[in-house]
Amino acid sequence: MPLSNERRRIEELSLIDDFMFTEASVDKDTAQILLRLIIKRATGLSVGKLVIESQKTINGVDTDRHGIRLDVTVGEIEMEGGRTVQLFDIEPNNIESDDLPRRSRYYEALTDVKVLETGTAYDKIPDLWMIWILPYDPFEMDHMIYSVRNRVEEFPKIDYNDGVRKLFLYTGGTNGGTEALKNLLAYIQNSIAENAVDEELKELHSNVERLKGKKEIGVKYMHVQEMMDRRVKAEVDKVLKETLDKAVKEKLDEAVKDAVDKTVVDVTQKVTKDVTQKVTIEVTENTEQRMAKLIDILIKENRIEDLKRMTADKDYRKKLLADFGLS
Repeated sequence: MPLSNERRRIEELSLIDDFMFTEASVDKDTAQILLRLIIKRATGLSVGKLVIESQKTINGVDTDRHGIRLDVTVGEIEMEGGRTVQLFDIEPNNIESDDLPRRSRYYEALTDVKVLETGTAYDKIPDLWMIWILPYDPFEMDHMIYSVRNRVEEFPKIDYNDGVRKLFLYTGGTNGGTEALKNLLAYIQNSIAENAVDEELKELHSNVERLKGKKEIGVKYMHVQEMMDRRVKAEVDKVLKETLDKAVKEKLDEAVKDAVDKTVVDVTQKVTKDVTQKVTIEVTENTEQRMAKLIDILIKENRIEDLKRMTADKDYRKKLLADFGLS
């Protein structure tokens, strides 16, 4: 099946896009500006010396357990002794998901396991800020920031200080937060000069534009796109074949059953052949049209992760078809 030829040029990418955020996070100068801005405007903290790790993979406790890939882990280092006193896990996430709170919980657990060395006292675990940057509203209350902490339900005023804070930042939120945070989120969502409305954002935008203009990053983006196209095409072909095979079989079984009920056995073979041809053509054309429309929509909206997920998740595929009126 042909895929849409529409590709976003690197100049059209914003920091909310995984590729652009990663490149900004591995560039030393841009990373310091971007991540300090996110920490300061989201948490209100002014941090000291930072150690930045981009696209860090943490394996599960056992080899057969889930691992995670952290987009950016930022550690604030104590000036004397070099101990990490605070960790900031910053995760842009374009895929809307109902399991985000549990996913955050899992990320938190594996992060703690990896930072706590054997024999280290629990009070030496650094404070952890999980910061999610989302282009969708996770709690549908139109807030730009949702702050989550554990607490004692019977006595909410008790300070239950386990050192963990979770922040869910919604780039389109209009309530809560500060004007500075709102401006930052608007720029992350759409990284254009018009959204760089203060001096710090102008400095960030200058660095982002510098990265977009680097030849090696442009070549890398082209290779990533080509690799993604090949992977998506293979997955699309696979899911389309599986969908068509199943649909044809279901229709065929139903048609054959009706035919058998209405005719004698010696006619069944002829009817089956005729019905098979008719049903196969009908189902194939209908399913191909619906899947082609869905794939084209997802590619145009750069929802590659949704496209990959639907290849393995039949229920999610049905949901996407229904969401776009294609079911």
